[in-house]
Amino acid sequence: MKQIKLHKLLKSYENLSTEVDSFIKIHNFTDFKPNIGVFGENSTGKSTFLNTIVGNKEQFKMGFGETTNQVTVLYKHKKPHLSKHMEYNYIQADYKQLEYFNIFDIPGYGKEYSQKSLEFVLKELDIILWLINSSTGIKKSDMDFLQKLSHSDTKVIIIYNRIDSILHEIDNYKKIIFDIEKIKYQFQEYHVDKHLIGVFPYSAIKSLVSIIKEEENGFSNINQILKSVLYYSTFLKSFDRYTNYLSSDVKEYKVKFTKREIIEKLDTNIEDIAEKLELKLKNNVSCWDSINPFNSKDEESKTYLIHSINELNKVTQEFNDFNFKSFNKKVSMFQNSLQEYKIFNKHSLSFPITTSKKIDLNIDLNDLAWDSFWGDSFSEDVTYQFKRKSKIAVQNQIETTFLNFNQYSSKFKKTLEQSTQLYSTELNTKLQNISVDIQELISYLIINELRKNDK
Repeated sequence: MKQIKLHKLLKSYENLSTEVDSFIKIHNFTDFKPNIGVFGENSTGKSTFLNTIVGNKEQFKMGFGETTNQVTVLYKHKKPHLSKHMEYNYIQADYKQLEYFNIFDIPGYGKEYSQKSLEFVLKELDIILWLINSSTGIKKSDMDFLQKLSHSDTKVIIIYNRIDSILHEIDNYKKIIFDIEKIKYQFQEYHVDKHLIGVFPYSAIKSLVSIIKEEENGFSNINQILKSVLYYSTFLKSFDRYTNYLSSDVKEYKVKFTKREIIEKLDTNIEDIAEKLELKLKNNVSCWDSINPFNSKDEESKTYLIHSINELNKVTQEFNDFNFKSFNKKVSMFQNSLQEYKIFNKHSLSFPITTSKKIDLNIDLNDLAWDSFWGDSFSEDVTYQFKRKSKIAVQNQIETTFLNFNQYSSKFKKTLEQSTQLYSTELNTKLQNISVDIQELISYLIINELRKNDK
């Protein structure tokens, strides 16, 4: 491989590694830890690969999958809550990797156990690490199994293991790339390609870790590359869970008061305001004036009425604002929680926030006055008309308010759904693009090392 191409591939890995470091620092995996299942037929090197992930050659014994029918779950701190349809063998361990995910070791899926219980296990998994023997390739039984994923959002990472078995090929590198493309095509053919993160060649020849060193480029080892891919994939699933948790307050937002409750509360306010209005009119509009009060006490009477209407407007506005303010507060909390994730494009974090409209109750002052001008009954009649018309105006306003709020919240929830989907798509696309380069990089480095060992 030309040095220019190798440099480009190494750069892709560096970018991947940088991104992994950034989200590991800022993201809390504890309550949103994904479950990773390691699958593969017997004799695909599953136990060795599992030991490589956790960095302990004794954790998973060789032939483990052939000696038990039980799924083993490795976890740290918090035991995962799983369906009771099956029994699991739980092991609590203090491996750093288990800070970011739980590991499920699944016995060889060719067994009767797997065929019966597979669907229960799949429902618990976010990511599948699928080991395929490179000497046999991906088989129909593999694809039949993977088709069970079609109605889930589980992701798959293919580990194309035992590359050393094809070392005799004339052009090993091209053979690996060809096989990878063939597997991708099979995923497309079975309509499960959306689940595939990538196909990565691997070999555990010569001890637990097959170290591939490129001193000139400061390259560490092939396992570290695969772990970076795994951590990135883990973050995607954990982040999906995290955003769903954050957005649930917004998506499931329910108004604190129903229309009926608000109208009942405002009716009480109207009674209080009307009582004050009646008292003002009785104390300040004389019997003589009240024969036609708006002739001699026009401005004074209007002042009392305007003040009452303004007071009612203020109370109604508070109820009108309540839903918008409460809803927007939850939106802002969601938005602020995501600001630290600088790995997203800025436009993805933009949400339109609106406020309620100003209330202006339509109560005609002249109607109130001219409907009521007979002697001492003036104050009672004006107050009665004020209450009657206020309640009608308030009821109409609350109906409009709820309609406006429901339209706004519905539109926002749709925008939120699209935005969170945009985050997920953005990260998934980035990983897909990087995966292509990583596949080539590992293929080159592993073949290079195996050739050295072969000599």
